[in-house]
Amino acid sequence: MAWNAAKVFRDRNAGLYLGAVLVSGFGDSAMALAAGIWVKTLTGSNSLAALVGFCMWLPTFAGPVLGTVADRVRRRPLLVATNLALAAVMTAPFFVRSQDQVWLLFAVMTLVGTGMCSRTRPRRPWWRPPCRTNCAVTSTAWCSPPWRA
Repeated sequence: MAWNAAKVFRDRNAGLYLGAVLVSGFGDSAMALAAGIWVKTLTGSNSLAALVGFCMWLPTFAGPVLGTVADRVRRRPLLVATNLALAAVMTAPFFVRSQDQVWLLFAVMTLVGTGMCSRTRPRRPWWRPPCRTNCAVTSTAWCSPPWRA
């Protein structure tokens, strides 16, 4: 039986959830790009601009540990706490005004990367309950990176 995007988006909950995941992923990627440009503008250093992107992806090396933690705690409180913490952390870049404060961007991007890793694992088992149709396979593939799909 073939699954397609139309079947996933016919289910209101699955469509809303996929929309939220899409917006969140776009926001994280846009922040990574903006932070790199911001650091380059403040410091003039290409290396530091690249380091900001590296800081965002650095926590993926801790993915197995973060996944183990995510498996041992309740999912809903973990997702709520992670998202609230990231909302608070994302206010820190408002205070970056000079190259002496660029370290804040490195810290924020590292925490955003940690949040991305922490949110991926707990979201997966929630596909079955929100989908009234059997769209779990397609929707999980949409939210997974290509190498995991």
